[in-house]
Amino acid sequence: MYGSHVAAVEPHGLDAIAENERHGSPRDLFGLWFGANSETANFAVGILAVALYGTSLAGAIAGLVLGQLHVWWRHTCELGWTSPAWLVGVARLTGLVLPEDHNVHHQNPEIEFGDIFRFYDAPARHTIAWLRAVAPRRRSAAAMRRFRARDRRSAAALRALKQRKSPTG
Repeated sequence: MYGSHVAAVEPHGLDAIAENERHGSPRDLFGLWFGANSETANFAVGILAVALYGTSLAGAIAGLVLGQLHVWWRHTCELGWTSPAWLVGVARLTGLVLPEDHNVHHQNPEIEFGDIFRFYDAPARHTIAWLRAVAPRRRSAAAMRRFRARDRRSAAALRALKQRKSPTG
């Protein structure tokens, strides 16, 4: 059995694991998730909060802890969490993204854009559509500017060459 072989390579890959082969608990994953989320970027955010905005060290640590708790909460549906009806109602009124909504974002990133609030979705879709429309025009305009600049440099070099070859009186 795989569970008794700690150093064995995962034989299932992305396949579903049968109930009788599952072992461990979410508590066992704490070290793994804590290590994965204790990255330089998180510490940089805490340092910037203190250095640039004058937040106290305790405030920066509280912000990082609350942010991490939010990250864990929004991934709880992978463990079978379903939001209670009252929370669904509050979330729909406030635009809060529930764990179930966030899981849909992982399945298809084009669907949800807000990790915390839903009101990012419409502006994000509009911005992405605008960028997709503008990008080809910007690329062709930049190519045209490079062509014209090269043409001006060539003309200037030709004029300088002609001036050197012309007899001076």
